[in-house]
Amino acid sequence: ACRFCGSDFTLHERDLDTVCPGCFARVSDRAAYCHHCGLALTPELVAGDETPRTCPACGESHRLVSRRVGEVAVLECPCCAGMWLGTGAFRQVTARAATAGAAADYRLSRPSGTRPASERQQGPRYRRCVVCQRMMYRRNYGRKSGVIIDVCRDHGVWFDADELPRILDWIRSGGQARAEEEEAVEEAHDERLKRINRIPVGHDRAYDDFDDRPGDEADLGSVLVEVFAWLCRW
Repeated sequence: ACRFCGSDFTLHERDLDTVCPGCFARVSDRAAYCHHCGLALTPELVAGDETPRTCPACGESHRLVSRRVGEVAVLECPCCAGMWLGTGAFRQVTARAATAGAAADYRLSRPSGTRPASERQQGPRYRRCVVCQRMMYRRNYGRKSGVIIDVCRDHGVWFDADELPRILDWIRSGGQARAEEEEAVEEAHDERLKRINRIPVGHDRAYDDFDDRPGDEADLGSVLVEVFAWLCRW
């Protein structure tokens, strides 16, 4: 927004109409290649068609427009650059990023960390679903990505301007694969603990009876108190 009058600058005025179909970063309409991933680009000079859907971040005053980014259909806000993806479209995009990351050995790479996060979230903290208008859940994608997204379980996901590119960066750099490996190790560790703590077949019933019988701990405590009192008298 203009710091003098408060008017919002549109994506067209900021020269950010083009969305890279590879990494979903916003780039200049004059760019021949994406300056994030290097993919060759075709400028997108035609604005999308306005829809009756409203922006979850900007409110009723801003309508979302429909467009295609590569093979994916999305809704976007021309003002805040937020983007809505249906559940199926989001799975398609993340699966493609995971495939691209698997082509390289992520163990030899580090997360890029070159795409800074927004200083603060724009609009309300909790947003309404674009489709059903119910409040969406806030989730840390992949539990360890550090990107908090707004999710409607039935319809899709809302991303602020920089969130989807950051998630795709994280996936391609191996973040999701590492998180899944760590989660698998934790689950295996928990399962081992359950097996260790499980009472084996054929165990000593005398021990079991003592362990399960109510009041044993209290009786033992009483005996110890009496022994201590007896010793004190001597």
